[in-house]
Amino acid sequence: MAAPYAWLSEQLDLEFEKLRLLKESPRVSVELIWHWESGRQFILRRFTGNGEVYRKLLDCSCRYLPIIYETAERDGECRFPIYLFVHHTASDANTANAFI
Repeated sequence: MAAPYAWLSEQLDLEFEKLRLLKESPRVSVELIWHWESGRQFILRRFTGNGEVYRKLLDCSCRYLPIIYETAERDGECRFPIYLFVHHTASDANTANAFI
């Protein structure tokens, strides 16, 4: 399943700018990225493991969950850009902090 991963990697390189590394460990990295065309900021999460739960969330809409736009896996590494809503309440901020 390398083709979707390669496609997503290419799109991230062409359409986004990396702004800041938010978290990094041997298994996980979380970056703040910026979409050039829309001006929106996203979170890019990479981790080693099974990305099935994130694929299931692609079609899920809930105000307490981030919007996941795409997922891709290669050799046990999963990566996906997500959009976290601007934090208006303590509940929203807690949801975002738990995800990161």
